[in-house]
Amino acid sequence: MLSPYLHAYDTDLHGLVSRLERVLAVLCLDVAAVRTLATHLALKQGNAPEAAQAVTELLTAWRRAGVAP
Repeated sequence: MLSPYLHAYDTDLHGLVSRLERVLAVLCLDVAAVRTLATHLALKQGNAPEAAQAVTELLTAWRRAGVAP
């Protein structure tokens, strides 16, 4: 099923996954939890309770969008 797409865009499965990761990253920018998580990671506070809650919210948003199990 992916072969025509991969051939049309002259890429392999790794390239496709890389492109999809970029799309997912852009979609995440609209989730408020991403800003919270990015702030905590930038301040090296990734283990703060707020950062953990932000990860949970982000995964929930991904599940709703159908991009996470």
